Amino acid sequence: MRRKSCAARTISPNKLLSSLDLRAWQGATNFLFLSAALVHSCDELRAYVLNAVQNGLPFHDFETGLWDRVLRLGHTAVGQFLQQQGTGDLGTTLDLPDGRHLRRLEDLHQRDLTSVFGTFTFARTCYGTRAGQKIDFVPLDNRLQLPQDKPSYLLQ
Repeated sequence: MRRKSCAARTISPNKLLSSLDLRAWQGATNFLFLSAALVHSCDELRAYVLNAVQNGLPFHDFETGLWDRVLRLGHTAVGQFLQQQGTGDLGTTLDLPDGRHLRRLEDLHQRDLTSVFGTFTFARTCYGTRAGQKIDFVPLDNRLQLPQDKPSYLLQ
């Protein structure tokens, strides 16, 4: 019996990319960017602590500078967390457990959310009976268990 060759085949990048789910590829690319931004922020924080020690910074000055940097790091992290969530689109129609049949509303709806790290605005897919009527369901808000009001639960 003859064994088949195990030689590796070369696949052109165009053929490889066309065979990938573009959304998954974009998500992976966004995740790599997200990781790089957070790593950079953490490196910056580490450098600040080391410089404060080397320069004999008084504690009050150190604490003030640290607080500012931690807030910026938190703002970056929350912003990227929300960006990676997508819009919550579950398709053109949605059946709720209570039997209501909803349609995806045409436009994305912006939402403001204020956390301890700042205020963020992000787009969400909403569902209802028709445009101009009350929004009946927002999958992203539901999945993230967001409060109805602008402030996060931590700030309430």
